[in-house]
Amino acid sequence: MNLLYFAFDHLGEANCGRNLGEAVSPDSPFFYIDPALPYIHKVEVDFFKDRNMKFFYLIEPHAGLEHYLGLPVEDKRFSHSFLKYLPNLIKEKVDDGQCFIVITYMQEGHVDSQDIINLYEKLIKYKISPKQVIFVCANYKMKLVLNRLQKKLPNLIKEKLHLVTTDHLLEQMTRISNEYVEGWREQGYDGKSIDKRFDQGINTPDKVRKTKNKLRPYKFLSFNRNMGKAHRPFLASLFLKENWIGNEGLVSVGPVFEMGGLLGWDNPEEVIQNKKYIELLGDYPQKLKSMAPIFVDSDIINKQYDIWPGFQYPKTFNKVYLDVVNESTCSDDSLFFTEKTYLATSMLLPFIVLASSGALKELRNIGFKTFSPFIDESYDEVENWEDRVMAVYESVKQFVAKPIEEIHDWYWDIYDDVLVHNWNILLDRKYVDHKNIYTYLAGL
Repeated sequence: MNLLYFAFDHLGEANCGRNLGEAVSPDSPFFYIDPALPYIHKVEVDFFKDRNMKFFYLIEPHAGLEHYLGLPVEDKRFSHSFLKYLPNLIKEKVDDGQCFIVITYMQEGHVDSQDIINLYEKLIKYKISPKQVIFVCANYKMKLVLNRLQKKLPNLIKEKLHLVTTDHLLEQMTRISNEYVEGWREQGYDGKSIDKRFDQGINTPDKVRKTKNKLRPYKFLSFNRNMGKAHRPFLASLFLKENWIGNEGLVSVGPVFEMGGLLGWDNPEEVIQNKKYIELLGDYPQKLKSMAPIFVDSDIINKQYDIWPGFQYPKTFNKVYLDVVNESTCSDDSLFFTEKTYLATSMLLPFIVLASSGALKELRNIGFKTFSPFIDESYDEVENWEDRVMAVYESVKQFVAKPIEEIHDWYWDIYDDVLVHNWNILLDRKYVDHKNIYTYLAGL
């Protein structure tokens, strides 16, 4: 049996945790027990003092990728990089090639060029070879970003670190969706019973077929709980400008405390470069802010836990024909999918995804089908994020312009071949993340 040894400053605690506090965490999903996988052996650092063998030292960023590196410097809670606190024995073993530092951010994919530059600058400062560093994350573009940076900054990036890409949230959604279908996942987010007036969970093909003979009241929905992302108020303001909110579509908008001038609400020119788009938006960002929060199905709001209406309630999704997914990031560097994209699939809905360019292409690589030509999917090839927001807006505009009867017929025309196919792809997904990660580590 293959053994993978992991060194810890103190068993049961995050490495460097006594110095970095909440910047690191011992609670990531990195470790997973399966008889078919290499066995994980956790020991304290001193175990390797007189041994000559390969092992790993795990760092689990928690409070953002800046903080585990001691950035920003003005935040005194995180004034130093984790590299400052590496035990001397770990530094020695890294230098002689026995120890690999594993930075696991496998549950997240919002990793951009600056994050990689920051890491390389710290590695140089503390004289750590990138060849002894493994970065694990859910960004499908990470290798492309690193290759691009190496060409742009050859003096900084002389050696490549190891990159491992995960599908963690896809596998999590597969697990959760199956739990709902099997009928034993029935509690709310707070661990208490949910409101019994509403069935929390996902849709199933047979349940949705029962709605075939009835037109749905809205054409699309778009959930926007956290408005602290520039692309979300941008797109939602365009929806308001078109008078779609509450008329053609169900659109939620997060509370005011998650908005601010830095996000372009009061001064769009701070985040949007194209002056034509600023002129097009006019004062609609401010109008949207004044209306926030905007709820969907306000009778099921969980005020205590800020669980947004309909998020896992099939009743809400069955009111529309399309989910306009405003993903967690629209960065040109970061391509990853959160539960937001996979939720549309679990609810048997077509989707438009505002994410990084190439999102639909990656989904097709996974096995999902998309919705061209009825939906214009050319937005997926648009590189600049501002232009991509506008392209998504135009795609939604074309969709909304269609008579609802035409949309209804199209929906049922693709139901079995596309929507049920996607549902099955999600629920039948094999769990391979940990196998892929551990196999990579074992092969070093």
